[in-house]
Amino acid sequence: MRFYKLDQVTVSRDDQVFKVSSTSQTIGLVITSGIVLTLLVFAIRNGIHHRVVPAFFSAVFGGMIGLFALNSYGSLRASREPTNWLLRCQGGGLLVHYRSYRNWRFPADTPQVVGWEYPEIAWVRVAKERRTVPSMTHGGNSSETHFMSFVELGLVNPDTTELEKYLSADRSLSAGGMIVMDYPVQVLPGGIVQMSWSGMHPPAHQAVECLGRQVKTAETAHRVVDLVHHSKAPPEEERQKILQLVRSGDVIAAVTMARQVYGYSLTEAHTFVEKLKSEV
Repeated sequence: MRFYKLDQVTVSRDDQVFKVSSTSQTIGLVITSGIVLTLLVFAIRNGIHHRVVPAFFSAVFGGMIGLFALNSYGSLRASREPTNWLLRCQGGGLLVHYRSYRNWRFPADTPQVVGWEYPEIAWVRVAKERRTVPSMTHGGNSSETHFMSFVELGLVNPDTTELEKYLSADRSLSAGGMIVMDYPVQVLPGGIVQMSWSGMHPPAHQAVECLGRQVKTAETAHRVVDLVHHSKAPPEEERQKILQLVRSGDVIAAVTMARQVYGYSLTEAHTFVEKLKSEV
């Protein structure tokens, strides 16, 4: 296991690179922008005809969707940067870029890539997960289900202490502006490195096929993960759920869960989640 700054990474045209698709980001921006435009036109027309209530709500919803459009623009902008890649398959090994492509403004003089030679990898697989998390709708008393895909590496040496140290250090960085809590790489018990494959191109099975030419391929893992609050569950178990939501970058669900478990106000829950970031 070796760690690199981005400018220390040797790249080749023969590398097979997996990264966030700029096409999907463009589609998201077009859709959200179209909704915003439609709502604003509707608001203006109702305003002209003195229909105050429809105009007001159209403007409010247009503003809310506008925030999503702004977020989509940020994702599209970041996806066009050369820092947008997660996995790079090379002749002698693989490289994993564990810093989110959306945090491309972070300092470049710190390590953000980890590499392994193929003999250091015991197996590779696709993992499918159905995850239930708290939802902010209905006063935070409802849940929503996410369907997630991952590529997972099983390491020959299961000691991931050094990797966890680097991941924690990268998550504590700041660029002086907006920080996106998007953590594409996590470490699971037993020396498993998990890479989130949301919005990635090519798809996960092609990454496994690429790596499978050099290492053993394991069967696809299927998991059901429940991260919603259960009143009769032990407090430490509920705290671990919040911590897992923070690790995956799902801040909204983590804050909602903290309010449910501890009865915090919105501000108190945000403060609690911020403190938990030091443990991820």
